[in-house]
Amino acid sequence: MSTSARKKAERIKRMKEEAKLRQRMRELASAKPVKRDFGEYKFPEPVGYSDRTEYRSLDTGAGVAAKKESPKYTGTLIKGIGTMHKSNAVPILSQEEAIDIATMRRN
Repeated sequence: MSTSARKKAERIKRMKEEAKLRQRMRELASAKPVKRDFGEYKFPEPVGYSDRTEYRSLDTGAGVAAKKESPKYTGTLIKGIGTMHKSNAVPILSQEEAIDIATMRRN
């Protein structure tokens, strides 16, 4: 069976187009890249910040605040601090509680 003349003509046309495309690809591959000079970049001015007025706080000249003294227990209710289990600190209110906690730790 022979190929029709129309199919042969289409194939030849397609081959010529592909040859042109291959030639264009070779030209692009061998072309040197263009060197561009971008210069120095400057950040644009933020929107809404065109007014550069600076508002300072009021200076009374009084200085800084004094340091707060750390709290200390000055009462007589709590006799001490005992350890019930691992690092669980419990307040000791009487001599009996101290004995009970010491006994619990050893049993």
